[in-house]
Amino acid sequence: MRTAADLALASSSFAGELPEADRRRLTGIAVTRRYRKDQILFTDGELCAGLFLLTLGRVKLFRLSSDGRERVIHLVEPGQSFAEAALFGDGRYPVSAQAIAPATVVLLPREPLVRMLREDPGLAFRMLGSMAVHLKRFVHQVEDLTFQSAAQRLAYHVLSSAGPGGRSARLTLPKKDVAGHLGMTPETFSRILASFRAQGVVEVRGSVIAIHDTQGLQSVAAGRRLPPQEGGGRPA
Repeated sequence: MRTAADLALASSSFAGELPEADRRRLTGIAVTRRYRKDQILFTDGELCAGLFLLTLGRVKLFRLSSDGRERVIHLVEPGQSFAEAALFGDGRYPVSAQAIAPATVVLLPREPLVRMLREDPGLAFRMLGSMAVHLKRFVHQVEDLTFQSAAQRLAYHVLSSAGPGGRSARLTLPKKDVAGHLGMTPETFSRILASFRAQGVVEVRGSVIAIHDTQGLQSVAAGRRLPPQEGGGRPA
């Protein structure tokens, strides 16, 4: 019978394409851990325990600024791996990780995993491929923060959460976490969302954002001015 760790590795973006023999080797060193909502998995600067693979729940990777503000670097979804970079270099985590929902992870401990990577260059290259995906995502994130306004980032987030042709988006995270992920304060997030409502572009019902003017939201995401609203916008 296949173990939970083996099933998790087989369905992951990191190990899903590995030969079965390689996955069995990884399963042999895997440790399953469970975390409560809001529990910290590791902190920035802590010695690396190994590579993590999220199998259930959600985890945020973040850093704190010198004045204590939180910057969300990435939101990890089931099937994704994280903490690859800390396996190498000085062996310390460059970010902190926190469960934002009850989470189950598979941990591949650092020492036996690094031994396997030394013995199997093919596995090491696949690990580099996973790190390259993370790097490309971070480059896009830096570009967005550098070249896009906060309103553009929020408009794009709502549109992408709704999906092609979608008429509503659900915020599956607390407002502060969504705001941090988009590189803005919760106050800025609320202020921009209120301006969208006042212009009749969206309507907010609890955690659901109903899109009334897709074209208007797209024009904000593209950096263009909102088109005129006929008859005035809905009140905030």
